[in-house]
Amino acid sequence: MARTFEQKVINTTRSQFIYGKEEDRDVRIKELEDKYPIVRNGNKPMIISVDNFSLYSVEKIKDCSKYFLSHVAKEHFDSCVASEILQRMSNDEELNVTGEEFTDLFTSLESLGMYKDYKISSFDELVKLVKETRDFYKEFHRELVTKDDLSLDIADLKIPVVKLDIVLSNIRATLNNSSYFGIILNKKGEVSVDTARVVNTMMLKRFNGNYSIKVACDKESWPTYVNQDNVGMVKNLDYEAINLDKENFQYTLKSNRR
Repeated sequence: MARTFEQKVINTTRSQFIYGKEEDRDVRIKELEDKYPIVRNGNKPMIISVDNFSLYSVEKIKDCSKYFLSHVAKEHFDSCVASEILQRMSNDEELNVTGEEFTDLFTSLESLGMYKDYKISSFDELVKLVKETRDFYKEFHRELVTKDDLSLDIADLKIPVVKLDIVLSNIRATLNNSSYFGIILNKKGEVSVDTARVVNTMMLKRFNGNYSIKVACDKESWPTYVNQDNVGMVKNLDYEAINLDKENFQYTLKSNRR
């Protein structure tokens, strides 16, 4: 029996590309988010759609260390995903972290060097600072590749490093959730090559228990299938592809037979 779209996404931790028209992707992903939300004491995947995850797509007019650019791109991506999850938790009274629970979370993250001698007083402040880190790295990357004189300095950040894997591991522990985050990157506009390389690198890694990466886009619009080490991704070996046009056709066919 053929698997449904939901089963194909939920029943595997494999990296996936979900190809299809934007309006179709939006409907299907929203259904998954509604059915598999972030919850406490859960054991099912928590689906999170992230639309705003890319650096600016700008022409690089100056040379810069490829290693450093890769680092900046990774920090931007990690803070994008982390800020989306933290904001959703902040918006939900049942998920908001306060009191001793926040103290435990803060202490865990502080021990990993995410904060520089700075005491974060609340969960809402943590959300705010991670957003600032996200926005900083987006602008900083643009300056690095387009300007000779930099106006931004990483030393000014309260949270210079957002280690996504560690953040999600601690959030899962805080929520007492035994499952993982199913992160769906729903491409809305142009995605920079540097961001795509970061995503591809993460998709090539083995599942670590904290998150699984899925990319939803038009089939021809993903800018590269090469990772940060210039290693190419191989369909079926490194990732699974889902064609929404085919899924929609099969769904319509079944409906008409009823």
